[in-house]
Amino acid sequence: MPSSTRATFRAGLVWALWLVLAANVAALALHGVGWGPDWKGSYSTAVKDWLGLATDWLPAMVCWVAVSRVWFRRPEVLLAAAAVTSYALGDTYYIAVQVMTGRCPSFRPGTWGTWGSTC
Repeated sequence: MPSSTRATFRAGLVWALWLVLAANVAALALHGVGWGPDWKGSYSTAVKDWLGLATDWLPAMVCWVAVSRVWFRRPEVLLAAAAVTSYALGDTYYIAVQVMTGRCPSFRPGTWGTWGSTC
């Protein structure tokens, strides 16, 4: 059975999702037991920020691929994709403001509606 480009893209996206998730969990677990490097400098930016953002945006991409398959026949899929994307946008905003200013933003869209937010 020949593989189409869309099926290959979907499979590659799901593999990337699991690979980035495993790398993030491994980096955080190694640091948690004291085997990772210090959290200052480039390691902190690479693992906590960029790898963390990849674990936010890859699920959003997978959700939008699912939306492209079902369109408006399943509105819950569209709402789920919008929710995952809004969470990723909020997290991206939070990290961008923190990197640019060096402090936590006073408004964090991802935690709007909760009683408190931590930095």
